[in-house]
Amino acid sequence: YILSLFFFMAVNSLEFRRQAFHAMLGIVIVLLVLVGVLTAKRLLLVVIIGAVISGISVKYRIPLISWFLDNFDRKNEKIPGKGAIFYILGCLIVLALFPQRIALASILVMALGDSFATVVGFHFGKIKSITRKTLEGFFAGAFAGFIGAVLFVDYFSALAGSLAAMFFDMLEIRLGSKVIDDNIMVPLTAALVMWIIALL
Repeated sequence: YILSLFFFMAVNSLEFRRQAFHAMLGIVIVLLVLVGVLTAKRLLLVVIIGAVISGISVKYRIPLISWFLDNFDRKNEKIPGKGAIFYILGCLIVLALFPQRIALASILVMALGDSFATVVGFHFGKIKSITRKTLEGFFAGAFAGFIGAVLFVDYFSALAGSLAAMFFDMLEIRLGSKVIDDNIMVPLTAALVMWIIALL
């Protein structure tokens, strides 16, 4: 029921469409890594190609790519496809730095947790934090991230990683004046917490 509601809402607004794609992309990446199609090196190539296409898209319309940007990119985005590029970059970082099971768990925390946090927070959220993100979104994201992560790690690691990732995402950690993109912050935080727990 929850998934049906999520995807029903997703087709009716830009932000919901973005989050549906966000969730599905993470699942697809995890599956492709599991079957050996995707590796960290290949994801690096995807990031480079994506950056080049993004640069070209600033001045020129590219068949299919431009349609995708029209339907999924935020209208005020200065860098075309920025979200997707950082998403792939986040996957690349955790796959390069951590054991595969932890990396895949953290990718699902990002894919499911971040998506459900946004959707539930936007649609049902009432209790706002100082960053205007909602507690309802936080708990929904933590639960969804836990469900994804527990496919690859133990229950405690999945819960701790998901809670930590959603917590730091809600705080909006800054590097100088810039907020660290959640597509980097969420998987990296989740993976780091789960890795530390595995060492204990």
